[in-house]
Amino acid sequence: MAPIKSSLARTAAKLLGVSKDIDLSLRGTTQSTRHITTGISASGGNQSPGAGIAPGNGYKYHTFTSNGTFTVNSGEGTIEYLCIGGGGAGGGGKYRICGAGGAGGLLSNSPEVPTSAQPRGNATRQPSYSVTPGQYTIEVGDGGAGGQVSTGNIQPGSNTNFYPTPVSHGHPTYIRALGGGGGAGNPNPGSNGGGGTPGDPGGSGGGSTEGGSPPWAFSSNGTAGQGSGGVNPSNGTPGGGGGGGASGLLPDTDASLGHGTPGIQMPAWTGPLIGVPALNPLNGYWAGGGGGGVNSGQPTPSGQGGLGGGGRGNVWPNQREGEMPAVANSGGGGGGGVAHENGSPGGGAGGKGIVVIRYLDE
Repeated sequence: MAPIKSSLARTAAKLLGVSKDIDLSLRGTTQSTRHITTGISASGGNQSPGAGIAPGNGYKYHTFTSNGTFTVNSGEGTIEYLCIGGGGAGGGGKYRICGAGGAGGLLSNSPEVPTSAQPRGNATRQPSYSVTPGQYTIEVGDGGAGGQVSTGNIQPGSNTNFYPTPVSHGHPTYIRALGGGGGAGNPNPGSNGGGGTPGDPGGSGGGSTEGGSPPWAFSSNGTAGQGSGGVNPSNGTPGGGGGGGASGLLPDTDASLGHGTPGIQMPAWTGPLIGVPALNPLNGYWAGGGGGGVNSGQPTPSGQGGLGGGGRGNVWPNQREGEMPAVANSGGGGGGGVAHENGSPGGGAGGKGIVVIRYLDE
């Protein structure tokens, strides 16, 4: 059943003399308390009134899978948003089993996001956000480039931004979800017998190469409030570490198998609701870390991508070539690669980010 329309609330407010504390000179405000929505009319992005749910779920969604402009034509009030940075790519290289890419940072003020961090870090709920008439710039971050075969270069994702034009970064209304950290690769044959190489930090951190120490430690940091760190494999385990995701929940047994950290499930932001059918199979999960590269001697299953679009790690020698890229617009991390002398294409590409805005459809 659709929520009760706010027209009754507005009428009551007028009768009671209730006023709203909105500064109309600022087109975006973050605050801890909600105020009455006064019939927002907006344009931009792929618009859907709870697409796939008849007669709708009472909200209008604006979904941006690429750069664009969200324009509030009239009205004012609070919105909910989901902003995810581009995921990092999995590592590649000549000799080592490589780490996975970390998911892009996840920023959202939806009630489905936790209000406090897990011990290993995770995305946390952001403050209420108010809009007034004007333009808001949307910049959707790209995923890190996969296929780093010979260079082994780490490839992080890029940032996703949402802000009222022309506010600059650092202002409270400027929302920036960081790109995910790239998974570690290793192009140097001379270091084949050395210790593991860590991935890069980011919104969520990238995983390390094989040989990481200490076991199951986070080897690259996530960003507080946006995601968790990347993972080292168990010391001596012949496989790469999993990438960090939006959730820090990952048992040590999963870390030892190179699995990516899962993302966060948000049932009010599924593919059908936001009008992106390609995301339907994710069941509302977002920003999962990639799975680390896998040596053929590791237990099965291993190197699984985290729930939320993370790519699977390749298995030496090159047994999962088509499964390594993260899901597009999930912000997931790419799967880790394996030694390229057996035809490996390098690590999987990270998933591009996304911005989704919703408000009561009046």
